[in-house]
Amino acid sequence: MSNAASGDHSFIGGGSNNIAGSLASIGGGSVNRAEARYAFVGGGYGNAASGAHAVVAGGEDNVASELGSTVAVVTKTLLAALER
Repeated sequence: MSNAASGDHSFIGGGSNNIAGSLASIGGGSVNRAEARYAFVGGGYGNAASGAHAVVAGGEDNVASELGSTVAVVTKTLLAALER
């Protein structure tokens, strides 16, 4: 499946299977979603910026769902280490 920049002024720089809605941007990676206005996903895999003005820098399976929320790069390996 290819990328889908489906809204007005949406942008996807590269990667595959990414979806960007109106006024949202994705730098690259795979299976990322930036669905809210002014949402941004830098890259990685399986990330979602679903809150307005939300940012996910990268990593894997991260979600920024609240207005203006931000997720720095977090990986499952790092998260597992922090939970110990």
